[in-house]
Amino acid sequence: MKVLFVTLVLAGPDGGMLQQLRLKAEVQGVAACVHFTGFPRGRNTVAAIRAARLLVIPSRREAMSIVVLEAGVCGRPVLFTDVCGLEEISRAGAGTMVAVSVEAVADGLLATLTDEPAMRRSATRLHALVHERFLWRIQAERYKGLCEQLLASRASLGSSV
Repeated sequence: MKVLFVTLVLAGPDGGMLQQLRLKAEVQGVAACVHFTGFPRGRNTVAAIRAARLLVIPSRREAMSIVVLEAGVCGRPVLFTDVCGLEEISRAGAGTMVAVSVEAVADGLLATLTDEPAMRRSATRLHALVHERFLWRIQAERYKGLCEQLLASRASLGSSV
């Protein structure tokens, strides 16, 4: 069995579970390695992502995790559950997707953290994917194109009526 020593930083909302999580860390004897930062904002978000060896989103339900895109901008690798709406990122080899379970997240963490070259490749792919498809200027161009299509459709409908 592999043993991996890491520092775990839990950033973001705790869903009212902070005391329970702290107690669990104490009982497991890992409290010194677990830090609860709350919800980072602004520059603190970027600093936290850049300091991370791996960003993990163990969500049980989520539509599309923006923090994954932020990690991509910062060039950090990501691991997320299969309910985050990030199948495209997983298919591109730009992140590790695991099932929503304690065991799957634990296995994914161990496999990911023990393969540095794969983490670097994944982070590089995520960085490129975010810059190709998800930056604000790219989204603004897509939105502009959709608006132009709608206006053109409306104009053609108006001329045929």
